[in-house]
Amino acid sequence: MPSRRQSADEAADRVAVIGASMTKFGQREEEWILELLAEAGLECLADAGAEAGDVDHLYVS
Repeated sequence: MPSRRQSADEAADRVAVIGASMTKFGQREEEWILELLAEAGLECLADAGAEAGDVDHLYVS
């Protein structure tokens, strides 16, 4: 946690998008949402050439 609150502008200076990914569209009734999130997250890390320990946060939507 930061030692103080940051403005959006201050935080934006420390944020970078290093990879992106998307799961396939369609009915995937056999998979749980956590599986889909993990798939997207792992593919995003692979796209960035990064490992989980290389990033502080991973956002999915």
